[in-house]
Amino acid sequence: MVNMTKKNGKRGRPKQDVTLDKKQEIRCTEDDKLLWKLAANDYDSVSEWAREILTRSAKRTVNKNGSTKD
Repeated sequence: MVNMTKKNGKRGRPKQDVTLDKKQEIRCTEDDKLLWKLAANDYDSVSEWAREILTRSAKRTVNKNGSTKD
């Protein structure tokens, strides 16, 4: 059986719409839902999003300590 990632040449799972289950619906505000949908449109994967957030945070920390300049 051919693996899905080898068949289409892409990493990870196929792209899917962002959905929330009932418990998530209760805990989320409308603003939260909007932010999740925007993040899903802007990034191809969670790891891409996490990598960008961590890189930004690291740059701020380094710049704050004066070690390097951006």
